[in-house]
Amino acid sequence: MKLYKYMPYRKEFFEDPLLRLTPPSGFNDPFDSKPSEEAMAKKLAFLACEDGEECRKPTHELIKKMGPEREDIVRELKNLGIICLTEDLHNLLMWSHYADEHRGVVVEFDCSGQWLDCTPPVENMSDWVVNEFHPVPVRYSGRRPRADLDDEFIYEHGNVKFIKNTALVKSNDWIYEKEHRTIIQLSNANVVIVSKDIASRLKKTRTILNVENLPKGKLKITLDVRASPYLSCSPQEAMFFVRPKPESIRAVYFGCRFDVNKMDEVYENSEKSGHFRDVSFFRSYADDSVFGLNFKEVRCLP
Repeated sequence: MKLYKYMPYRKEFFEDPLLRLTPPSGFNDPFDSKPSEEAMAKKLAFLACEDGEECRKPTHELIKKMGPEREDIVRELKNLGIICLTEDLHNLLMWSHYADEHRGVVVEFDCSGQWLDCTPPVENMSDWVVNEFHPVPVRYSGRRPRADLDDEFIYEHGNVKFIKNTALVKSNDWIYEKEHRTIIQLSNANVVIVSKDIASRLKKTRTILNVENLPKGKLKITLDVRASPYLSCSPQEAMFFVRPKPESIRAVYFGCRFDVNKMDEVYENSEKSGHFRDVSFFRSYADDSVFGLNFKEVRCLP
C-alpha cells in the first residue's frame, strides 16, 4: 500500500528519517481525537454497569460519579502518537499547506508490511491500549459521533475501540486529504527530543541508547524500543519520533518550487544515511494546461 507524507524540507530528515508522533494536542483541528459529551456519557454509562447488569442511562449524577474513568479515557487519548499520511500525491492544497508552499517534499512509503522500526516485542504489547501500526483510513462525517455511536465502540471491557474510533473520525471539511493514520502509543517512540532541564530529570536506564546535543539547549535521545519501561515524558515535555524501516521508503518528490541548489545535498545525505537505498527522486513541474503537477525522475539511489 503506497501512502505519502507531505513535509517542509528539513536537511535532518535525509540524515536520519524520523517521523513525528503527534499527540492530539498538536493538531490544528480542535475537534481532533476529542469525543463529544454524548459519546463520552454513553461510554461511561456502560463502564458503570456491573457484570450482567442492564446498561444504565447516562444521568448527570452517574457521569459525575465516573470521574476517574473519564480521566482515564482523556489521558489515553492525550498519550496517542499519530502519523498522518495520505493516498493523494497530487493534491495542490496539501502541497501548499504541508509542504511549505511547494518548496518542500513528499515522501512515498510502502506501508504494506511492518513499515516502522519501532514495533515492540509481543510480550511488551497490550490489548488494553491502542497500537495501530498499519495505517487506517480516516472516516469523514458531517456530525460528531454522539449517543448514536455504534455499540461496538461502547460495549467492551476497556477503551481501545472507543479511543481508536474517536481518533479516526473527522469533519467532512477534511475529506480532500484522503488521510490514513498510524495510531500508536507515544511510548513506542524511537527518539525523543527534550530540553536539557527535562532530560536532567531522567535517569539513565537501559532504554537509552544514545544522547546527542542539539541547538537551542535540546537533546536528541535515542531509545531501545525493545526494552521496558520507557522514559516518562508527557506530551507537553517532549517531541516523539519513530523511524521508518529503510525498505519502506520508496520515493521522494521535490516540490515545483524546491531550491534546486539543495538537491545535491539531499542526495549526499541520503546516501550517507543508508536509509534511502533503491529510492527514486522526482522533481515536480506545474502543468501548462491544467491545474496539476507532473513528475519527472531525476535520480535513483542504488
